[in-house]
Amino acid sequence: MRGLLHPDLGERRRRQKLLLARLPLRPLARFLALYAARGGFLDGRAGLAYALLQAWYEYMLVLKKRELLASAKR
Repeated sequence: MRGLLHPDLGERRRRQKLLLARLPLRPLARFLALYAARGGFLDGRAGLAYALLQAWYEYMLVLKKRELLASAKR
């Protein structure tokens, strides 16, 4: 938590990324952030498609991370 308030912007950003990567339901959070919070619903089908594709991308990242961790344990 200390690193989130670090005076160096690069270090602060690195710590934020580490924290966000550990969020549960990250794909759902990404979808809601893009579609609801950032107004993707105002763009109609295009906004929905974009939010869904970004959520799918986050899901693929979660799966890849899980796969890499599983293969490292072997």
